[in-house]
Amino acid sequence: MTRPISAGGLRELFARESAHVLLAGITFRHEVLADPIRLVNDMRPLQHNGQTYLGLPFEVTLPPDSEDEIPVLQIKVDNVDRSLVTLLRSVIAPADVD
Repeated sequence: MTRPISAGGLRELFARESAHVLLAGITFRHEVLADPIRLVNDMRPLQHNGQTYLGLPFEVTLPPDSEDEIPVLQIKVDNVDRSLVTLLRSVIAPADVD
């Protein structure tokens, strides 16, 4: 699994100072969900490519880049209300995550 970053993005990442912020966005998709769940690692919602991402601070542990292991993503989300917990727990089979 590759995670490409543009040349401009790399420049900003390695710059001593930057006016830009790097935010992680996650999209959960599953057949039982009416709409995908989109989260951004920020306190505010974000509009990106015509989609709204719910702003919730979170930590992500990405799976290793290995073909020998089943990829497992771990996520810890802060400030979750009960409706999001109930929705995520309703998915009993693995969801697609981008």
